[in-house]
Amino acid sequence: MTEHGGIVCDGQQVASTLQCPHCGTHFVSMRGSGARRAWCVRCQAVTCGALACDACVPVEARLEHAEGGKTRYDETIRELTAGGATLL
Repeated sequence: MTEHGGIVCDGQQVASTLQCPHCGTHFVSMRGSGARRAWCVRCQAVTCGALACDACVPVEARLEHAEGGKTRYDETIRELTAGGATLL
């Protein structure tokens, strides 16, 4: 996997991060850590594992929805918010 960012301490990179395609959160992925992660087939990327990120709604679509714009994910967003999910 390609890193999306890094954690720098005292001028030295101490960890690489990945970015969740659904919420934009950066996280450190460590093999065998036991942290819940998921693979989004549509985005072809690892998600952060948050329950809100199980549904494929990319961060750009969430932002466009918050700004009042139309996205191709509007139906999915409607279903999630009707179920009580918080998107941002």
